[in-house]
Amino acid sequence: MKEQSFFESKILAKRIVEFKNKNNLTYQQLGEALDVDKSYLNRVVKMNSHMSMPVLINLARYMKIPLYALFMPSEKMMREEFMEAVESKMDKYQISVDKLGEISGISPIRLVEILEGESVVTAKEYGLLAEALHLEKPSYQDENLELLESLIYNLPMSIGKKDSVIKYIKENLE
Repeated sequence: MKEQSFFESKILAKRIVEFKNKNNLTYQQLGEALDVDKSYLNRVVKMNSHMSMPVLINLARYMKIPLYALFMPSEKMMREEFMEAVESKMDKYQISVDKLGEISGISPIRLVEILEGESVVTAKEYGLLAEALHLEKPSYQDENLELLESLIYNLPMSIGKKDSVIKYIKENLE
């Protein structure tokens, strides 16, 4: 079996912590559900150990996600990474919230909400921030939209209705 890369291990660790916190689980409870010791989970989360394939399969089943999704960053992870990059650029170039508002076209009040994690960032705001600070825009929204489009096109309805639904979704994403 192929060894997990550092990047895969890091994502897996974050996925486990995210799931544990979201479901108010302890390592003990999660370990019992997976039939492993909590110290094993701690080593995996601290990236001192790799998770075996049988445990990975059990974890994916327990989380109710496909196995490959354990190694894909969640939207939350991607948002946090993007916002860290935004804050880093602001610090590096000493850009105030007011100045970023001027550059990006996003109101300073809205920027404070975004930077403090009090609000969901829209696709349009990701684009404006990425453009203003010369950052790469997270692509998960585009990928999710493509997946949604393919699912909608497989529904038993007329093409016109499918196109209308997709158009509505795209217009309201921003």
